[in-house]
Amino acid sequence: NSPGSAPAEAAYGLIGACPGKDAGSPFRFPAKRPEARYHSLSTLWGEVNARHFQCLMKPAVLRWSQRASLRRLGFWDPRRDHIVISRSLDHPAVPPELIRYILFHEGLHKQLGVDHREGGRRFHTRTFHALERTLPDWRRWERFLREEWPRLACA
Repeated sequence: NSPGSAPAEAAYGLIGACPGKDAGSPFRFPAKRPEARYHSLSTLWGEVNARHFQCLMKPAVLRWSQRASLRRLGFWDPRRDHIVISRSLDHPAVPPELIRYILFHEGLHKQLGVDHREGGRRFHTRTFHALERTLPDWRRWERFLREEWPRLACA
């Protein structure tokens, strides 16, 4: 078996688990193959959930994108409750902290939902930005995405 090609029955498990949560908790859901060659979304989400959401965030289905997008690195699908991370990030040169930052960003979308105002939808509200900036290294990762990611992604 190559990484990420586990049988369907093995793709179900306790993802985003927190200490003290048992398999019968609401934290059990289909993983949809969150493991890849270099990074594990389930492990990284578990760390993000514990550190930033106090293990209270019911996790979305985590999965890698089918295509390796270099611009859209992650998104939360509110209709299906999926967090999808670009396969381009599953690379040995990508620091796991960057993926944690993107998971935190998408987790905030899940936590806050969609703001429906004036006939439109807003995802990046003032509240969203204020909460995102509570992450100690948010400036570092925003700078990394602006300045270093384009070079790394095209290498």
